[in-house]
Amino acid sequence: MPNNGTIDRLTISSPPESVSQYHAFVDSSPQGMLYCKTWWLEATAPGRWEVLVLRIGDDIKAAWPLVYNARGNIGMPPLTQKLGVIFAPSTARYAKQLGDEIAVCDQFLDHISPEIGVNQQFHEAFYNWLAFMWRGFSQTTKYTYIFDDLENVADYMSRMTNDCRQRINKSVKELSVCETDDLQLMYDINSLTFERQGVKCPYSLELVQRVHDACRSQAGARIIIAKDGAGNIHACDYMVYDRRCAVSIIQGADPRFRKGGAQRLLDWDSINFAATVSAKFDFEGSVMPGVEPYNRGFGARQTPYFVLRRPRRWKSRLAARQRRLVARALHYIAERVEPTA
Repeated sequence: MPNNGTIDRLTISSPPESVSQYHAFVDSSPQGMLYCKTWWLEATAPGRWEVLVLRIGDDIKAAWPLVYNARGNIGMPPLTQKLGVIFAPSTARYAKQLGDEIAVCDQFLDHISPEIGVNQQFHEAFYNWLAFMWRGFSQTTKYTYIFDDLENVADYMSRMTNDCRQRINKSVKELSVCETDDLQLMYDINSLTFERQGVKCPYSLELVQRVHDACRSQAGARIIIAKDGAGNIHACDYMVYDRRCAVSIIQGADPRFRKGGAQRLLDWDSINFAATVSAKFDFEGSVMPGVEPYNRGFGARQTPYFVLRRPRRWKSRLAARQRRLVARALHYIAERVEPTA
């Protein structure tokens, strides 16, 4: 099926009808989500993206959104958890579907120079990375937590750990959740989290503003804060969403109040809001030991996804040369060590 297709490159200058067709394809793909849309790519990586699009006749059969960093390698733009190859829905027999996926990925990889490094996170519905393995890629499995049955949100309290549920119930009595349009306020609260760790916020307010404007125009965005009776703001949450998925991409807390339950209260509010606008809620990780138990405590489904990497060719050659030198050195030493009696 895919071998008789043609691959086009979709960019910011592509005709509007091509962009619209691609967006409709993303909405239909099992791996598609708002991160793959051209407006998201332009907001997070202005002028540094393209989408490889495989067409058979007039129909799109697969696509691969790519974002390039300053060195010309393919990576992930900020505030973006997943990209990767996305396929059209398939009704083919399982064995044929697997073969088609391998062939499609092979065609895409033919269009990526081996001199270009790749480090990209794929959607959790992308399972078949054999074509990448055979081209020298490595794979790391990461995990996120997802509620994909939001119609049952009323049952979620019973799935939580006791600690998570108790903190939410306590916070409901002490704090109020308010929606706001104050992006600067949200960004400042979020920055406090990084300041506490002694690092600079990894994304600028300008970037967040672009994302916010794009989401308000093309999908949805929501800012909420938790504050006490004295007006102190404890934490913030920034969620983006469409009809398929809602994700909280920015969170932060005032260090003075971080041991309370404000962040859990905001997450719980976001989950309940997501149930009114989306099909699922994604916690977006994390595998960090200090964060994973927090997300797991809500009772969402643990979901693996792939990170596929290939270093730039010169780095691969350098690493191979270093391995050869080490092997020679060990061989040299072994030949000159006197055997013990």
